[in-house]
Amino acid sequence: MKAFLVRLLSAALLSIPAAASAQNNPVVVELFTSQGCSSCPPADAYLADFIDRDDVLALAFHVDYWDRLGWKDTLATPEFTARQYAYGNAFQNRSVWTPQFVVGGVAYSRGSFRKEVADYVKQLAAQPAQITLTAAIEGGEIVIQAEPLAGGLPPMLVSVVGYSPKETVQIKRGENAGRNIDYLNTVTSWTDVGEWNGKSATELSIPATLQPPLAVIVQAEGNGPIISAAHIR
Repeated sequence: MKAFLVRLLSAALLSIPAAASAQNNPVVVELFTSQGCSSCPPADAYLADFIDRDDVLALAFHVDYWDRLGWKDTLATPEFTARQYAYGNAFQNRSVWTPQFVVGGVAYSRGSFRKEVADYVKQLAAQPAQITLTAAIEGGEIVIQAEPLAGGLPPMLVSVVGYSPKETVQIKRGENAGRNIDYLNTVTSWTDVGEWNGKSATELSIPATLQPPLAVIVQAEGNGPIISAAHIR
């Protein structure tokens, strides 16, 4: 399985054209987790290794399919479950599971996730940037500017993500009953701003109804590779 994932990662990287220059572009690490899953707390804790790194954007998505075990995840939404299933389809997996890390939209982990995730982050961090991306709150709006650095980019979706730096939850039932668990960088909202073909510079904006910390993610359509990302702190 690991050899297959390495080939998948390499193929995905080769399918994106090399850029002319590099930028401080964080690698997006997504953790799909659940308060009702007894295997998840070690992965929840491992996410902390990436929180303070400028070269990584670490996000936790809580899914709701473990709610049936007796505890309703207080941070989960059906939309986040749907995002994980969309990755499952993109990776041609027959099922999804928790905990599961997805790195850069091109690689996923299971089992010995610590080494796998660290290796994927290292590989993706060494890749040149495909676009320049800036994002800031200006005049009551979230303003996003992007410009391609290479040709042949796929159709992309630009999204704004809201997240909570820390949530402490007392779990009263289910597999983690009796535990107080800290959840870091938990995604609270996901807003698709618009599509971009990557052929020329673009500027997108939405009303700044959300407060930092926020993130902008530019991802190939169909839960493909994440082309770029930016923090708004």
